[in-house]
Parts: sequence; C-alpha cells; structure tokens
Amino acid sequence: MRLKELRKNKGETQSELADILKVSLRTIQNYEKGSVTIPNEKLKQISLHYNVTFSDIFIENNDNFDLKQIDRRLISSFITKNWDYMIEDDLFNANFKAKAGEWAISIKKNQN
Repeated sequence: MRLKELRKNKGETQSELADILKVSLRTIQNYEKGSVTIPNEKLKQISLHYNVTFSDIFIENNDNFDLKQIDRRLISSFITKNWDYMIEDDLFNANFKAKAGEWAISIKKNQN
C-alpha cells in the first residue's frame, strides 16, 4: 500500500487526510497499515485527491503487478462505475470492450 507515501509526498498529515476524506484519524491509520479494506468511494476520493490511479495507491511498480491479485469484484465495480472513462481510450478495441462489459455485468449479477 502506497497511501502513506502518497500522503507524505504531498506534505499532508494523517489528520489532514482524515479531514479531506471525512473519516477518523484511526481510519487513516488503518488504511495505511492495510488492516482494513478501503471502501470504493474512499479509493475514488484518494485517487482524485492525489491524481493517481487505483493501482497507484496499492502498487509501487505497475510493470510487475499481476491483476489476478486484485479481487475481481473491485475490478468489476471500477469498470462498471467508470465505463465511459474506460472506453474513451483507443487502447481498447471493440472486442475487448464487449467482453469487458459482459464480464463486469456477470460479476455484478453474481454479487446480488
């Protein structure tokens, strides 16, 4: 988890970050220790605040990261909530977009 590093690089205290995220100081301490799961909404706030991707919050070197290590529900949730953002990049071809959409929907259905 790189949250502590991101916070310190911006010169913020844990208390300041807690105020920004509207959580307790203890919650920030737990996030930084990795002893609790950061809710998706808070991850989104953190990524916007530090101008980083979700993976940048957790991974120091993205080149050596295996996406299979991330809970599929987290990936599915991100894809479904950020679909417009995901497909605006030319990196993804039509076949990928169709498959990713189908996959995200199937994971979402299995959550319910």
